[in-house]
Amino acid sequence: MESAENSDAETDEHQEPFRAGGIDRLNSTRQWNVFGSRIPKGEIVFFCQIGIIYVVIISCIVNLTRQNGDSNLWTALLSGCLGYIIPSPSIKRYSP
Repeated sequence: MESAENSDAETDEHQEPFRAGGIDRLNSTRQWNVFGSRIPKGEIVFFCQIGIIYVVIISCIVNLTRQNGDSNLWTALLSGCLGYIIPSPSIKRYSP
């Protein structure tokens, strides 16, 4: 019986510092310091991804209009990026 209580006490001792300091550490990794303000990491990643996709879309349109390179490549890149940005349509069902 004592061994079970000791093992529970040992796990509580090991988990308590994780609970106390883990939340602060977790919140600090979810937010980044940018230009002196704290911004959530997810927002930064989202806007960077969208910015890169828009650069790819613009370069695809430019290369398609100038007829540089293989048009199949630029069309595939363009359609892939547009498919990533534009969500698939769905019918919203309202309950009566």
